Amino acid sequence: MNKDMETGYIKIKKNERHEFVVEAKLVNGSIWMTKNEIANLFNVFVNAVGNNLRSIFKSRMLLEDEVTHSHRYSHNGHELEMVLYNLEVIIFVSYRISSFEAKAFREWVLKSFSQFINNENNKQSNVLVIFNSKSEQGSISSLN
Repeated sequence: MNKDMETGYIKIKKNERHEFVVEAKLVNGSIWMTKNEIANLFNVFVNAVGNNLRSIFKSRMLLEDEVTHSHRYSHNGHELEMVLYNLEVIIFVSYRISSFEAKAFREWVLKSFSQFINNENNKQSNVLVIFNSKSEQGSISSLN
């Protein structure tokens, strides 16, 4: 992974009406965050995120090699490694965390997906969506 890799970001803030607002910048369709960044995003301890990640990977709900990037770098003469987790992992973890921020994030994911689907530019009268859970391959095809 390139040291200058753009990771995107997610920010969850309260507005003047004390409502949570989610802002995200996706880079190439994803966001990459460290375990600490995910914990800060959802306002929980890093151990809570780490425990949930271990459970998700142990159960093979997600395959760690497919949803992480290891970034090796030097700092003060020491070789260090930083593990980044993609948007898919962040979504999975959000459903296992019960903070207000995680709830706001889940609502953002669902509303963003619904808005994308309901956008007139994305609507097609007949669409076939196929997902093979064994091979984890999906496809969307127009039947028009």
